[in-house]
Amino acid sequence: MKKIDAGQTIAILANVGVLVGIVFLAIEIRQSNVQTRVVNQTAIVGQTISLQASIANDADSSSIYFRGMNSYADLSAEDKMRFDLMMQALLGRHAAAMGADDADLGVDATNYIGRNIAIYFEYEGFRQWWAEMDRRSLPRPLVSLIDAVEEYVAAKGP
Repeated sequence: MKKIDAGQTIAILANVGVLVGIVFLAIEIRQSNVQTRVVNQTAIVGQTISLQASIANDADSSSIYFRGMNSYADLSAEDKMRFDLMMQALLGRHAAAMGADDADLGVDATNYIGRNIAIYFEYEGFRQWWAEMDRRSLPRPLVSLIDAVEEYVAAKGP
């Protein structure tokens, strides 16, 4: 049987120490990434609530939102533009939430967002707006999700 000298033993122990350090570092980076995603998701929710509150607290914006959701076609050109900006801002928050979707957080943002968008499609004005909307300003995954929700809602019927 071969004898291992002290130098070889130290080298082996050093290599094991490096491997343990790398594993520890990987675990810490993963935890940091999860924490960052939680912070981002919380910020997105806060921004969405703030946007909705600002619409609700401003009589003019509330009126445009209400009238637009009921009949986009009946809005003036100026109100159509404002309604379009409101909806793009709300949907932009949904897009940000989709980007923060992470199974490790126990969050399924895509299904949650899909359910919220399905509620939008209950309103004639939203359906009118979506039919006319220039979709190039929204991320493709969100547009695909909204199109899929629209098809689902149409197939489901009233």
